[in-house]
Amino acid sequence: MRCGVVGGGVFGVATAWEFARRGHQVDLFERDCIPAPLAAGTDISKAIRLEYGPEVERYAPLVERAFERWTEVERQTGERIL
Repeated sequence: MRCGVVGGGVFGVATAWEFARRGHQVDLFERDCIPAPLAAGTDISKAIRLEYGPEVERYAPLVERAFERWTEVERQTGERIL
C-alpha cells in the first residue's frame, strides 16, 4: 500500500517509520527541513508518563510499546533519539 504522512515532526516521522517497517511505500510531507526547528517535538522539556488518570489501563501498555519501538529505532539507526 502507498501511504502519505503529512507532518515530519516526531509523530509524523514515527508513523512513516512504522508504515515502512510494515512494508508500505511511504511519502512524508513536511513544509520545513527535518527536524523542523519550530516543531513542538524539538522542545527539550518533554516527558512521557505511564499514567494519565482513569485511562491508565488502556494508555500504559501503548506507552510501553512505544518505548520498545523507540529502542528498536535507536538500535537500527545507531542514534540516541529518546
